[in-house]
Amino acid sequence: MRKGPGPDKRNDITWLPERDRARQLAFVFQENYTGFPYTVQEIVLMGRHPHQDSFFFDNAADFSSAHSALSMVGMEGFANRHFRTLSGGEKQRVAIAAALAQSTPIILFDEPTAYTDIKYQSEIYKMIHHITRERNLTSLVVTHDINLASLYCDTVSVLHQGRIVASGRPADIFTEELLSTTYGFAVRIIKHPEEGVPIIIPYKTPYHT
Repeated sequence: MRKGPGPDKRNDITWLPERDRARQLAFVFQENYTGFPYTVQEIVLMGRHPHQDSFFFDNAADFSSAHSALSMVGMEGFANRHFRTLSGGEKQRVAIAAALAQSTPIILFDEPTAYTDIKYQSEIYKMIHHITRERNLTSLVVTHDINLASLYCDTVSVLHQGRIVASGRPADIFTEELLSTTYGFAVRIIKHPEEGVPIIIPYKTPYHT
């Protein structure tokens, strides 16, 4: 039998039962595949499972949450489309809608703009930024695109060799020295002409410590 958490682990989400954990934390994968011909609405309704009884019957509240989530990501007109027929950017919007329908205070995003072009990258980050504020959420994004992080994230953490080496506002922690050391490659930092945030430009010459 698993013992209950000690005093130092009462806020550790890993100790929560799966259903309770799914009511606190949603996850958006970088790739969204399904072997079944689900519609967009059916995909989003799957986010409601933590709030349903053991029979997983969709009720009026579930459909209302799904419709609201699709509206927030601009996909309300796609509810009856088959998920597999969508573009990569559209699939990612639906995945975000499913996470919103899950109604959690925290959403984790794993490389949310992988395999999308610059237009969708900007749109998806703008959407995450807007939704985070609109719903008063905590959004944690894992990304390799430091320029998108600089543009849209309030706080960033830089990882190097499995350790967090810096945390804070992009303007405060993104330095040429830190990023060149982290990536092992020389970079230059300039200011975005409109937003004023750091923008990172790589040099051709490798960085040597």
